[in-house]
Amino acid sequence: MRGAVKRGAMKKAAKRGSTRRGAVKQAATAKHATSADGAPTHVALLRAINLGGRTVVKMADLKLLFEKHGARAVRTILASGNVLFAADDAQGCAARVSAALSKKQGRAVPIMVRSLDAVRALVAARPYGAPMPPAGTTWYVSFLDAAPGVSHALPHLVPTGDVTYLELVGLELCASVTPLPGKTSVENFKVEQLFKVGATVRTWNTVLRLIAE
Repeated sequence: MRGAVKRGAMKKAAKRGSTRRGAVKQAATAKHATSADGAPTHVALLRAINLGGRTVVKMADLKLLFEKHGARAVRTILASGNVLFAADDAQGCAARVSAALSKKQGRAVPIMVRSLDAVRALVAARPYGAPMPPAGTTWYVSFLDAAPGVSHALPHLVPTGDVTYLELVGLELCASVTPLPGKTSVENFKVEQLFKVGATVRTWNTVLRLIAE
């Protein structure tokens, strides 16, 4: 039975890989996401803000902070620290914002940066093999700050049995969660401990919101 399941998982992974290659090819010929002045649009993803009353950052203040450090066409999405912006040096701008926030909060506030085109390509690749999760399941994407320091064969089911890490698409780690009583979902520190790399986590619904704006 395990052999059949493994063959089925490999077949699905191969199908996802074929779909992803098609999506990357399509993204390469698609119109790039740019601001009014023609600069590429980027997404800044802040780690662990506005959770349980810790590291509270108002989105209006965050918008002003990005503008102060050289960003244009700044838009915030939800309160979990998602910022669409354009800048001549997107990574440099995000690094300056991270430093300013970290100093103010008294704790590190890492920021992952992706081009909006890259996020669109991730969605187009359909890494989960379907557009939306089945009832009772939530999909999460961990945006990593580097390649994992520890390699795990994927799909990887964690010992608690509630989280399956399915696929690594570039530096985006896709997971599927079926909650179990008394268990928690994907969290930044759990991803970081398991894969030995910095990460910030978003639900699939949040990822879809980013590309819809």
